Amino acid sequence: MVPIVERLPAGGRGYTVHDFRQRFQDICQEHLREARALVFAFVLYDAEHPEIRKVLSDHDYWNALDALSGDVLSVFCFHVRGSQSKPSNERGIHSVDAPSGDDQRQILTTYFKLNNPALPSVLFFQPREDGSFDHYLVTLKEETTEKAFIEIRTLLRLAIRSLSEVQPENRSNHTELFNLVRGRIAAAQQQTKFIKGVKRFISIKEFLSSLEDL
Repeated sequence: MVPIVERLPAGGRGYTVHDFRQRFQDICQEHLREARALVFAFVLYDAEHPEIRKVLSDHDYWNALDALSGDVLSVFCFHVRGSQSKPSNERGIHSVDAPSGDDQRQILTTYFKLNNPALPSVLFFQPREDGSFDHYLVTLKEETTEKAFIEIRTLLRLAIRSLSEVQPENRSNHTELFNLVRGRIAAAQQQTKFIKGVKRFISIKEFLSSLEDL
């Protein structure tokens, strides 16, 4: 766990909101350099979304997401103060302890120029050479713990599958890799909207048909 606090006591462990940006960039570069990740993501939520808190607090859900992400995705999780501690691990899921939802929003504004992004959500991102970030925000819709877990897992699987055929010599093509992830997820979102639209259309047709039978 890496706490982010407004004021860091002398000898304290963690980072202030002010200095986290520089260290965060270093962390991303370390993961890329050490082949620990191809692309990154944040799972974002606040105190109004207990289903996400429960997913990230449950060791079985946490371990499943951690094993899934492996050395393809590094997934960071902001935890608003009061959430339970997570197991320490060396794989793909990494906890970042934030003292309040306001600090989470401030960090998102600093890193990604996102003001009041929709929560809960998964933010896929990639650092650029100029210190900025490519990013793609996906809002989470499910409101129960199990369905929220499945929704997060589905998004991570889509990202991982989009990178499944990346050859070792292409791991440094960071922008292209991120575009693969963004394209795969965007296509899946469009397909989901289409399917929902078709189901709605069928339902209306069935309703109108039933009226004709009256």
